[in-house]
Amino acid sequence: MPTETFGLIRHDMSPNGDVQGSPRAFSGTVTTARDANEIASNCDVNFFARTNRDTHNDFFNGLRYDLIADGSNNTGARQAVFGSFQMDQPTSTSNLNRNYVGVTGFGTAFSSDNGTGLAVTTAKGALFGMSAAAYMGAGATNWLNVSAIEADVFSYAGSSYAYASAASLISGLHHAAAIVDAACWIGAQGGAVGWRYGVLFTDRSGSDPVGSSTTLFGSEWAAGGPRQVANGVDLRGFTFSDAAFAAPNFKVDVNGNVQITGVSSQVELGSKTVAGNALVDFNSSGNGNDFDVRLIAGGGTTTSGRGHLTAIAESFYVGGHLTFQPSSNPTLVNAGDMTFEIADNTHLRLWLKGGDGVARSVTLALA
Repeated sequence: MPTETFGLIRHDMSPNGDVQGSPRAFSGTVTTARDANEIASNCDVNFFARTNRDTHNDFFNGLRYDLIADGSNNTGARQAVFGSFQMDQPTSTSNLNRNYVGVTGFGTAFSSDNGTGLAVTTAKGALFGMSAAAYMGAGATNWLNVSAIEADVFSYAGSSYAYASAASLISGLHHAAAIVDAACWIGAQGGAVGWRYGVLFTDRSGSDPVGSSTTLFGSEWAAGGPRQVANGVDLRGFTFSDAAFAAPNFKVDVNGNVQITGVSSQVELGSKTVAGNALVDFNSSGNGNDFDVRLIAGGGTTTSGRGHLTAIAESFYVGGHLTFQPSSNPTLVNAGDMTFEIADNTHLRLWLKGGDGVARSVTLALA
């Protein structure tokens, strides 16, 4: 069996001690567990470091590589650390783990970090599987881009796949967090300015990220119907200088007023396939009533315009002309209902349904 070389890193526990690396060679069969020197056998090269040292509240880096571009002769891009995985042939048919990753970061905790509770002032310690940061110093001017993470996916003709995403945010949480629980956290530090866009779709990378079949925000379930959630979009933690929602010819302004400005705009209420009433409630008294004025639309036939509109209000006032255009066959439903029809060019007929269920009419001659 070929010789495998491992790097073993140990820390000198003296006050001024440094982390030192020393190569160590092993030959023979390598077991699947760590040996007494804590050298893992499932890696080609594996480094371990134990630390018990005062770093004066700064980071202790298990492995650090500094690559500094400091000279006018540099050409080409630079990457401080590069991890690559390449598959040239299928793996074993008995392979039960078929996940392949270019770079992986793990943060693991098996103890507390002196936190005493789950409030911001009592919880202590922050664990990250991977952390990426990009800094712009005072002299770094006229750069094209600064991003902490760029996640790119590529495919070529002849490839195929069932899932594709630039980032997959998968929860493995056993229970919800005490304060913040989010798949994506958008924040800021120090005196940073706020983001201009919380979520942005743009063609600045060279092509449109959306197409005619794109759904900007959606859901997809492999089984079952719609999921029960608390809120779709909750913007109650904000105030707006222009619009809470904006779309072509549609706007909800800072006061919650709805503006629909399209030519021949319309608002539809109610189902087209299941019979039922459509209601509009107006609240004006400030007394906590269910409604102060209610409009109810109901009934109807297979012909448009044959439904009934009921207004529940104390009074009805018209500030201008009031025009009625009743159908030729008015229908009275309830006792006390009244309607009218145009008998001819000089007569108007009024109908009233009495308590006995009989509809009676009187014809009035028009001057």
